[in-house]
Amino acid sequence: MVRPLQFVDLIAACALFVSSIERAMPQLHGHRFTVEEQEAVRDRLRQVRAAADWVVHAIETGDTTLEESLAALLRNPGPDPA
Repeated sequence: MVRPLQFVDLIAACALFVSSIERAMPQLHGHRFTVEEQEAVRDRLRQVRAAADWVVHAIETGDTTLEESLAALLRNPGPDPA
């Protein structure tokens, strides 16, 4: 079975996220997150969850339409920590 390149890209993007988190988290052992850092991570995780929900919706329905509210969230997750 030949898979479209876009499918392979999607699988690779998911794997990259997981492997990046697996590398980053142990390096943060003992790090005390500032309030601003916590906020920044939560903002990015909101993006990740929204993107993951979009992927799930697309694979279940075939609808890959990007709604404007999701597009706005993906473009601008919130402020970066200073």
